[in-house]
Amino acid sequence: MAFINGALHYQRAADTLADIRRDAPGDRYGLDPIYLLYFHALELAFKGYLRAQGRSTAELLEKFGHRLTTLYDETGLGVGIAADVVRNRQSVLSLLEGGNKWQGLRYFSLESRALPDLQWTSEVVAELVDLCRAEVVKRDPEAEKPGRAVKVDWTIGKPQPK
Repeated sequence: MAFINGALHYQRAADTLADIRRDAPGDRYGLDPIYLLYFHALELAFKGYLRAQGRSTAELLEKFGHRLTTLYDETGLGVGIAADVVRNRQSVLSLLEGGNKWQGLRYFSLESRALPDLQWTSEVVAELVDLCRAEVVKRDPEAEKPGRAVKVDWTIGKPQPK
């Protein structure tokens, strides 16, 4: 569930930034971080789904790396659903994966690329993250109940003069 929760956090951050960007149509400035957040949300959701099926984190990294299309195929989430829905999902996944070639969503590259429309991306990511979450909870109805604390994150404020 930690992977799924991480996916939800990245998706929410991406959605928040995407909402801000919608006020500046045609302006490409600042889009890569949003696409990177959506990309990572999907990767975490798929890996969370596969972890719930007993796959180890090490296996997922070694076998699949950061390949969204391969991870999606491995989940089997496209089996038994309408071909146009699968094609829609796969199109966004392929475009995101291609746009991130050589980590192109993180670093500047001279290589041209194609990315899916931001609204389309947001819709597909929301659908897939929610589907992965639902499937994990279906496998383990207790998954969303908080367990014992295993870590603490501290936020330290700026020191104030006396």
